[in-house]
Amino acid sequence: MKLIKKAIDNNVIVLLSPPHATHLVQPLDLTIFPSFKNFFYEEVREFNKFHENVNITKYDIAGLVTPAFIKIKKET
Repeated sequence: MKLIKKAIDNNVIVLLSPPHATHLVQPLDLTIFPSFKNFFYEEVREFNKFHENVNITKYDIAGLVTPAFIKIKKET
């Protein structure tokens, strides 16, 4: 209760969600993220076609993520 009182005193709004219902208040989990995951995996498959036996590094991620986000933008 001290935490909630301190939050209220500092103009912080505390929101609680019912158990097992966070998907109802997280629309990105149901809309954007599944599409992103599919497009990202598509980019990874393409990368692997042209770079056999090469591991994806942190330096490759931007080149895989960017086209996936662009495809999501075109989709919406």
